Amino acid sequence: MQVITYQRLDGGVSVCHSVISSDDPPGFTEADALARALSKDIPPTASNIVVRSPSALPARRFRNAWRHQANMIGESLPDCRSLKLDWLRIERDRRLVASDPKMLRANEQGTAQEQADWKAYRQALRTLPATIQTDLQSKTTADEIDLYSPAWPVEPP
Repeated sequence: MQVITYQRLDGGVSVCHSVISSDDPPGFTEADALARALSKDIPPTASNIVVRSPSALPARRFRNAWRHQANMIGESLPDCRSLKLDWLRIERDRRLVASDPKMLRANEQGTAQEQADWKAYRQALRTLPATIQTDLQSKTTADEIDLYSPAWPVEPP
């Protein structure tokens, strides 16, 4: 089945899937489903309305970075970088939370060196988003951005 894409007021792209349901009358066609979706599901403020094959859409990993570009849908690289940075921050936050008990244990029972090691590790995690900006800026395709993985700080022993 074909899909309908359109540009929202915020510049993003939405995808509307036309559907033939069991409630539709016999003989209801894909063209009927598309016409119904165009009349009922597309907001009046939408622009760049295009009916296309789903295979013409980019991969969904950067779905929130899709933009209409010359009647095609492409990925905005600045938006891809921003999304990737958000995902890396989530992983960074997960690592910080996982290190909390170890940091507390080092503060309560560890040596001064162990405390310093954990403090340095956690600081490196906190500054990671700022330190990888240049690396992300050097990526010139959505695939390169998607495959990018920073050198994560190594947890102290």
